[in-house]
Amino acid sequence: MSDNRPPAERPSLADLAPVLQAEFPVQQQPSTPTQDGQLFVDLGADQRDRPRRLELMFLPHGDDLYFLQLFVLLPPPLLPEFAGELARVLLLINANLPLPGFGMQEAEGWVYFRCIVPCGNRKLDPNIDGEAILATTWVASYQLDQFGEVIEDVAGGACTAADATTRVAALANPISA
Repeated sequence: MSDNRPPAERPSLADLAPVLQAEFPVQQQPSTPTQDGQLFVDLGADQRDRPRRLELMFLPHGDDLYFLQLFVLLPPPLLPEFAGELARVLLLINANLPLPGFGMQEAEGWVYFRCIVPCGNRKLDPNIDGEAILATTWVASYQLDQFGEVIEDVAGGACTAADATTRVAALANPISA
């Protein structure tokens, strides 16, 4: 039995840019022969008035599988002596989120939000895929607004995991706090 399907058409960030640009400032870094392009979405300032930038790119793939990564690096870097405290807080936060994705790369000192979206092996439809990615971007932005400051405080040693647990509970359920 032969497979009569047409060859896969690669998804492109260019198909998402107009949908995201309708609600966020967006910069596009085009693809080159050796590197896939990226989109940079300005999410506005954080609670300490520093810019936040969401980076979208397709991860390396095989077998015609495409995975879109949404990534935000949180400032400042993780201090190594607080990695255990931060791990506990990230687990607590992620366990209660509709879109978990807060993490850390301890060796590099990175704290980040990361989400991976499978995109299939076809051209992206701005009306379907674009709207889903736009909604994902809004949820990620909201979660960064809600939890970014407490995560940063733990990563820098300004707050313990025990204190952060109280803060996270108040953020997650403001009516009972």
